Amino acid sequence: MNAPSDDITPPQDETARHNAKMARKKQARDKIMASKTDEKGLVIVHTGKGKGKSS
Repeated sequence: MNAPSDDITPPQDETARHNAKMARKKQARDKIMASKTDEKGLVIVHTGKGKGKSS
């Protein structure tokens, strides 16, 4: 029978694994973002005074 403490990962191992995982995600994200060079704008259309019973 295993003691409950055998199933718990030490915090430093968990932190190291998390940091490695996040580094891989950042590398993938940076690769995608490097290909996105087009800038996009914002168009605002003003269609009048509005609608409703606000008067």
